[in-house]
Amino acid sequence: MTRRDLLKANLKESLEQLESATAIFTRTFDEVRGLPLKDYQRISDINWETLKDIETLTARFARLSDIFVQKILRLIDIIELVSDGSILDRINRAEKRRLIKSSETLVAIRDLRNDISHDYLPDELLTIYNEVIKYSPELIKACELTIKYAKKLLS
Repeated sequence: MTRRDLLKANLKESLEQLESATAIFTRTFDEVRGLPLKDYQRISDINWETLKDIETLTARFARLSDIFVQKILRLIDIIELVSDGSILDRINRAEKRRLIKSSETLVAIRDLRNDISHDYLPDELLTIYNEVIKYSPELIKACELTIKYAKKLLS
């Protein structure tokens, strides 16, 4: 088996992970996006079940964006013989491939992922939730377009 065959096998496996994560995230997004959070001023006012729903949504958003940017876009670059470069380089190439609407949006998604994963403060949960709701349709669309694109690479 050649190196290229191994890369394609890795991409196929990672695509299955992306498809599954996209489906799970989409369902979670559909269930959680309508939460009536406008009435809440503080996190302590939100009931426990709603907090768990928000936590689930934000964690799945971060995980999906990681799989998309760190695994799939990187593997596509390698298979297409493009030097790795920075995450921003990878994002710009995704825009050129028309996998994302704009690089600025994916940079914002990546920043939000970092806020969720690294700088998470409970008092910012409502702000993070609203940002996740705002960017989720773009992330889902980008994943769907990328799945189609990558499947063509595999054929």
